[in-house]
Amino acid sequence: MRVFRFIGLILFFVVFQGCSNNRQSFGQQGNIAIVDTGNRTHLDARVLLTLADFKAFAENVTTKMMTSHQVRGWGDKRPKLVIGNIENNTYDDNLRMEDMSDQIQEIVLNSGLARLVDPSSLDFDYIVKISMTENRQSNRQGQKLVSYTLKFIMFSIEGDRIGMWTDDLTMAKAAKPLF
Repeated sequence: MRVFRFIGLILFFVVFQGCSNNRQSFGQQGNIAIVDTGNRTHLDARVLLTLADFKAFAENVTTKMMTSHQVRGWGDKRPKLVIGNIENNTYDDNLRMEDMSDQIQEIVLNSGLARLVDPSSLDFDYIVKISMTENRQSNRQGQKLVSYTLKFIMFSIEGDRIGMWTDDLTMAKAAKPLF
């Protein structure tokens, strides 16, 4: 009976060790680090931004813009607003900027605070220029950080800067495995 327990214990450790080595060879959990939980953060910098991230970017920045004193000052005027194409200043040309643009336009339309006009229109009161940038760096703990910033800048038809709103998303990958 003791022999079977001993053999079972050895098999358990062999299987467990094999599974943990297998997990590390795929590079999944063994090299992921936890970063500041106050930010919307991915734990693996190799993961592409998800549709949820795009929507969160769009919703946060658009909400900041729509609740700002600049926009609230419009009152019942409902000016004509152009949402410009999103300028992709990241290393990833495959990011779907149109999904973000659709989300932004939906929020503005549902707010009832402005009337959206086509970017080709010459009859508008304000234009919102939007850009997304990426910054890559490593911190002192050896984590590789990728920070994305989504920025809105609103201009009047005369070219006056009315306001600017931003949101950030940081992803990190540990230099050494945690497990």
